Amino acid sequence: MAPRLPRGGREPDRIDLSGVWTIAYHEDWIEVGGGPAIGDYTGLPLNEAARYRALSWDAAFINALERQCVPLPLDYGVFWTDFRIWQVIDPKTEKLTAYRFHRQWGEEDQTIYMDGRPHPPAYAPHTWQGFSTGEWEGEKLKVTTTHLKEGYSRRNGVPRSDRATIIHYYVRHGNHLTIARIVQDRKVFTTTDSAALCRTRVLTIGWWQRSLRLSLLQ
Repeated sequence: MAPRLPRGGREPDRIDLSGVWTIAYHEDWIEVGGGPAIGDYTGLPLNEAARYRALSWDAAFINALERQCVPLPLDYGVFWTDFRIWQVIDPKTEKLTAYRFHRQWGEEDQTIYMDGRPHPPAYAPHTWQGFSTGEWEGEKLKVTTTHLKEGYSRRNGVPRSDRATIIHYYVRHGNHLTIARIVQDRKVFTTTDSAALCRTRVLTIGWWQRSLRLSLLQ
C-alpha cells in the first residue's frame, strides 16, 4: 500500500507522492535512449504544418552553443529523467499547499500548486516549466500545466506550441509511480492527443544523491 498523509489538516486520506523516483529503463527504451526515428509519428494526429516541421527536425540543434541553457521541455523531461518530489506545507494551517519536483537532468524545478489558485491570464509570461495546478481525482493526482514556452513532445521533431495544455496523471502503487501524459494542442494536432504515454517509476535513492553521500563520506 502507498503511504498516506497523516490526519490533522494535511489532506486526510490522500496518497503521499514524496520520494526520489528513478525511471525504469526497460520501458520505452527508445525514448530514454537515442530517441525515435524521424518520420515515426505513429498514432499522433499531426496537422500538415506540424508534420512538415517535424520532418525538418535536426537533432544537432540541441548541441548548439546558444541552446546549452535550454532545458528539456516539461512534457518530455518528466518521462526522461529521475526526479525528487516533496511537499510544501503551510506552517500555520499544516495543510498541503504545493508539491515541488526537482529533475536530475538539467536541475529543473517545478511547483504544482494544490491550494486551488487559478491559472494566470493568457497574456501572462510563458516559462520553460509553465504554471501547474494539481487536484486529486480519487487516488490519482491530476496536474494541469499551461503557459509553457514552445518545445517538442518527442525527440524526433514532434512540435508542441506555447498554447498547449499538458495534463499529467500520477498514480502511486506502493514503490511504483505511474505517469500518464495528455497533450492538448490545437496548433499541432488535428484532435486532442489522447494516446497518453505511460511509464512506471521505481522508488529508490537517485544516483546523484548516492554520489553526494559518497563524496561526504570521503
